[in-house]
Amino acid sequence: MEKDAKDWIKTEGKLLGKAEFTATADMRYAGQAFDLQVTIDDKLRRKPTVEGLSELFHIEHEKIYGFRDLESGVEVTTERVRVTGKIPPITMPKIKRKKGAKAAERRDVFFEGKFRTVPVYHRGDLGAGQIIKGPAIVEQSDCTIVIIPKWSAKVDSIGNLLITADSTRAKKKKK
Repeated sequence: MEKDAKDWIKTEGKLLGKAEFTATADMRYAGQAFDLQVTIDDKLRRKPTVEGLSELFHIEHEKIYGFRDLESGVEVTTERVRVTGKIPPITMPKIKRKKGAKAAERRDVFFEGKFRTVPVYHRGDLGAGQIIKGPAIVEQSDCTIVIIPKWSAKVDSIGNLLITADSTRAKKKKK
């Protein structure tokens, strides 16, 4: 399995960087219905032995159940290899800054027991630094984002909408 994983990683170029391998085996005493997942250390992963794998299982079984049954055989029911590759940091493209978000239209929406006419923004028209105070709607091709009353959305440098409770507006209402 590890060889197959290494072969696959080679086809991915340098994207994954250095790969780390973790091997596990689902094991049980012969005839038991439940398995324990046992992590296999690197040394045993490279040169597995029946004795070494059995001892790992006995140790894990004793941790969980408080005993080991040296008279029973040990069965391996599943083997796994997990590959973890570290990728270099990704630099996201920055979007242009814009002042004052401009609504594309207005729409009636039901909030807090009544209809309110709220601005509707197209996501692609928003720029970094813009703030949209709720209630409002932001639409894009694959979703609709509702900014509820007393909340605001700020567009960050890569286009994320950071939606937070508007603490100054919430404080005013409490007074």
